[in-house]
Amino acid sequence: METYGGGSPLACDTTAKRVALVKWLLLANTTLCDDLSKKNPRSLDILEGMLQKQAFICGDAFSMADITIVTYLAWVSSTAGSWAPRND
Repeated sequence: METYGGGSPLACDTTAKRVALVKWLLLANTTLCDDLSKKNPRSLDILEGMLQKQAFICGDAFSMADITIVTYLAWVSSTAGSWAPRND
């Protein structure tokens, strides 16, 4: 991110925001994806609660985390009814 995203507003401008960005990118690619595939609202409840307090995932500016989360949510919306919960 520092090499390729340095200076980009999508990469966040402070260490604290970059930490939040990485946290949400990891959450999106692990927990959120898993919860959505199992139709478990846990991650969505966390996300919704946070977005009631701030406009964007990493605070006051649009970032790569917003793009990633929206991509997963769009996928779920576009495949609603055509995917089934996993039986793990």
